[in-house]
Amino acid sequence: MGETEVQAASWAVSRALLDREYRTVLQAGMTKAEPRLGPNPSEDEIMAEAVRLTSRRP
Repeated sequence: MGETEVQAASWAVSRALLDREYRTVLQAGMTKAEPRLGPNPSEDEIMAEAVRLTSRRP
C-alpha cells in the first residue's frame, strides 16, 4: 500500500466512525426535540433553522 491508499483507508474509517456517532447522537436528540419546520419549508426557513441550531446561546 502506498501513502495515498493509507490516507484513503484512514479517511474511510474515520468517516464511518463519525457517521455512526452522528446517528447515535441524532437518535438521542430526536427523542427530545420537537419539529419547528412545517412539512414543506422554504429554503429561507431551512437556512434560518440551521443558523438557529448552530448558533451559540449565551
